[in-house]
Amino acid sequence: MAFEPRRWTTFCCLCMTYITGALAVQEYVFLLGGIFRSDPSQEQGALRHVLYKNNLQYNFTAPSIFLTALVENTDVSDSFSVGASFCSLLSREPIVVIGLASSTTLPTIKSYSNTFNITFLTPSLSGAEVTSGKSDFQLYLRPSPIPVLVDIIFHHRWNKFYYLYDDIEGLYRLESLLEIASKRNWIVLPLHLRGNDNVRPFLQRIRASDAYNVVVDTSSINRTESVLTQALQLAMMTVKYHYVVLDFDLQNIDLENFKHNNVNITGLNMVDRTHPRHKDFMNAWTKIIQHYEEVKYMKYIKFQAALTYDSVAVINDALRRMHLDNENLVPEQLTCDHDKAIKQWRHGEKMRNYLKNVEVQGLTGQIKFDEAGRRSNYSIDLMGLVRNEDTGVTTFDKVGTWHSSNPGAFSIGGDGRIVDPTVTDSFNKTLIITTILSEPYYMLKKNADEFDKKEDKYEGYCVELMKNIAKHMPINYKFELVGDSRYGEYSPKTNRWDGMIGELIDGKADIAVAPLTITSERERFVEFTTPFMSVGISIMIKKPQNTKPGVFSFLHPLSHEIWMCIVFAYVGVSVVLFLVSRFSPYEWHAVDSPPPLFGDSGDRQEMANDFGIFNSLWFSLGAFMQQGCDISPRSLSGRIVGGVWWFFTLIIISSYTANLAAFLTVERMVSPIESADDLSKQTEIAYGTVNAGSTKKFFEESDVTVYQKMWAYMSTTEPTVFVETTQAGVERVRSSKGRYAFLFESTMNEYHNQRKPCDTIKVGNNLNSRGYGIATRKGSPLKENLTLAVLQLRELGVLLKLEKSWWVEKGECGPPDSKSQEQANALSLSNVAGVFYILVGGLGLAMVVALLEFCYKSRKEAKTSKTTLQMAMRAKARMSIKGENSTVSTPEFTKSLSSMPITRATNSRTPPKGGSGHPFGRKTLTPSPSEEDLLAKGIREDIYLKERAPPKNYPDHARI
Repeated sequence: MAFEPRRWTTFCCLCMTYITGALAVQEYVFLLGGIFRSDPSQEQGALRHVLYKNNLQYNFTAPSIFLTALVENTDVSDSFSVGASFCSLLSREPIVVIGLASSTTLPTIKSYSNTFNITFLTPSLSGAEVTSGKSDFQLYLRPSPIPVLVDIIFHHRWNKFYYLYDDIEGLYRLESLLEIASKRNWIVLPLHLRGNDNVRPFLQRIRASDAYNVVVDTSSINRTESVLTQALQLAMMTVKYHYVVLDFDLQNIDLENFKHNNVNITGLNMVDRTHPRHKDFMNAWTKIIQHYEEVKYMKYIKFQAALTYDSVAVINDALRRMHLDNENLVPEQLTCDHDKAIKQWRHGEKMRNYLKNVEVQGLTGQIKFDEAGRRSNYSIDLMGLVRNEDTGVTTFDKVGTWHSSNPGAFSIGGDGRIVDPTVTDSFNKTLIITTILSEPYYMLKKNADEFDKKEDKYEGYCVELMKNIAKHMPINYKFELVGDSRYGEYSPKTNRWDGMIGELIDGKADIAVAPLTITSERERFVEFTTPFMSVGISIMIKKPQNTKPGVFSFLHPLSHEIWMCIVFAYVGVSVVLFLVSRFSPYEWHAVDSPPPLFGDSGDRQEMANDFGIFNSLWFSLGAFMQQGCDISPRSLSGRIVGGVWWFFTLIIISSYTANLAAFLTVERMVSPIESADDLSKQTEIAYGTVNAGSTKKFFEESDVTVYQKMWAYMSTTEPTVFVETTQAGVERVRSSKGRYAFLFESTMNEYHNQRKPCDTIKVGNNLNSRGYGIATRKGSPLKENLTLAVLQLRELGVLLKLEKSWWVEKGECGPPDSKSQEQANALSLSNVAGVFYILVGGLGLAMVVALLEFCYKSRKEAKTSKTTLQMAMRAKARMSIKGENSTVSTPEFTKSLSSMPITRATNSRTPPKGGSGHPFGRKTLTPSPSEEDLLAKGIREDIYLKERAPPKNYPDHARI
């Protein structure tokens, strides 16, 4: 086909002309990839034209941003072909890929774009039908029609309608609609048209039924026109039928034949035909179709082509923002070759983020994306057949506007006012508000007898809530108590709802304002506003008595496992200190020996070691008690052991002291239960709920094992544990002497705990999370206005102020003292684990240092005595282990060691084994004088004994 080469050759020549003509300014040239169908399409024409206009606009501006395009024509419904085209584009260094996709090929495109960090812009999918959450590197220009369709159905109060679709995208949209319809109790009748051109059998089914509302969701405008034409031929284009067409190109078909039957057709449109860009594009398209027979029938701009046009505007705005932010953008050549490592575009995330944050005005209105990459903050025009009363001519024109930021509201007419006759009627009448007696929401005043008017006799949170809502809504209302004093429960036997829900369904009331929980079952029959209060199911019990600290409460600051670890640490440190002291030569020191008897040799010295096992235990205990000891390590290894033990005791004692005061002074309440799990595991304390309400329904329908067990107990216990009202449940808790627990909403629990006699408390966390909402009848226009009023009150802080007023300021038990109810947690092993790590590390270091000292001293002695290191170490080891002298066979070694002090191995006068030659035995340092010599010198024996008496601090058993 000659259309493609000629078109793109001309386009490339124009681009080169403008590029070469702008050499005087800074230029940036970027390539865009395109994936489109093989046949000539308006989407490609739109891409060509917008690139031409873009390059013309920036030709003589600084900097110049030139965009070129490389288009791959393929079958967009075939995953393999789309993947091959994507890979082909990657090798040309594109910054973005624009293209068409289907639900079947989108997973392939997502895989490639996410792998290589190349953003993919598509005008053919909305993303809502096939994706959820984060979009990664895909941006969807087409908005989903489902939100506006839901509001149209709700606005016209459809309860039953047909849904015609013919492709998988329509199926995805149908699934989204069915999910919403299940919550609103809508009956959706889907009809899959498949690829049949003859849809008469499907239309005949519709005509034979009692449903006159039809949603047409087809894959092309030609198919939509065929469906409407055949419906006209079957006389189904009458006033009783209402068709909603989801194709955004409906205004472009010929509706001349449908203007004479008063048919009700609603279409969607986003292309602004009055926009200058639209007119400019149509002028260019008119010139294009004059040369190509294949596209002569396209005399209007398709919605998908308009989105393609806008995609270039999005890219151009992102590039402009990047230039203003001085962000560099360097295209890179990528490859899908499996033999090479996958390379991602390093600027891909930057490009995607700028694209996702654009906000530009295009042919389809304002273009903006959310976090998932879907279209957001957009508006859709509602198109319909409008009859001019003056001329009598019926035209297909704009009848309203829907905006995504304000769903449910339609701007009608040129002034943009929200017009709804039913809402106007509601403003002109007195609304009946059904409620229930429940403190503090709605209750009699203490001085109610002083008032004549009924409405003045009551007060509460709901009363003040409606007063504030009335400031934002011009409504008149009055409260009425529900007849059966029930919230609302469905009865399968009678097939009816009771309570406030029943009064809304039966039309007895317009609004329900009460502590009414929003549930999915109630939402099917009534409608709720946004929650005005968040609540959850909680447990109320009788307040337990305070307990004084026990006799052994001083042990509570530390857990049992820490106490055990301290004991083991104490013993371990003592043993290590004993071992390193025995092995370290520096712990041995000389002491005077006992005085000799007559006939013995003279003065002697012995070696002593202060750190026996008992002294080691005493040293560790003294340090732990921070009292000290009369002995201290002398060796480096011993001092390391002592240092780490002192540090250990410092942290432990400080932590213990800091935590001890709270345990000894705080009076703690010992609660029999702390959670729902505790309730389910015991039978001494009964528990129940209000007999009819959402709390009872929660346990009845719960899939959680604990709650199922609780429901089995509550439903089979006799006498019954259910109560009729909340007040009855609270009174039962107070009168049961701690043998009954009541399950109900947390806010009401907190309120009653502040009521005298202040003998109840809330225990544990909430079992679930839900909200209270204002309920209206199904389809009531009041719902949207009430929701808006509640949101405004929340933003102004009024709701928080009301809650504080009724729950805190008007409490009768004083402000809740949370500190008195808190129990200080015992320190666990993880809190002080680091201290034990330091202790163990220090002990190990001490052992290593002691071993090094031992080896160093042995080597030194071996060198001095000129003997082997093995013999010296053996001798010193024998002394360390046995605590007595050893014999070395070499005379030199004996001589060198004869000058060393010796250990006090024994106080006996009998020499140890080995005789005087023992290297570590007793050694005479100074010969003792004989008795004759002393007498000859005139020294008496008593004087000699007195002078040679042992020191006073010498052990008694060593004295003579």
